[in-house]
Amino acid sequence: MDSRAFDIKVRDLDRKSKHHIIPHSRGGETSIRNISKVNRGLHEKYHSLFENRTPEEIIDFLNKYFWKKHYKISITEK
Repeated sequence: MDSRAFDIKVRDLDRKSKHHIIPHSRGGETSIRNISKVNRGLHEKYHSLFENRTPEEIIDFLNKYFWKKHYKISITEK
């Protein structure tokens, strides 16, 4: 796959924000393990699309609304 497919032009490229992998509002911890620093613009776009869904709910959402339930996808926490 061509890596350019994932090049996204966003504002505030150098500005980072803290993202809870499991949303704090959904019981996610405030530990280093559950927080990643991400580009602020991408973070805003992420929440615009996925709101405060968990990773598992995001996979279900994408499969239902974008992929016509044609995929069986699972994710496992490392």
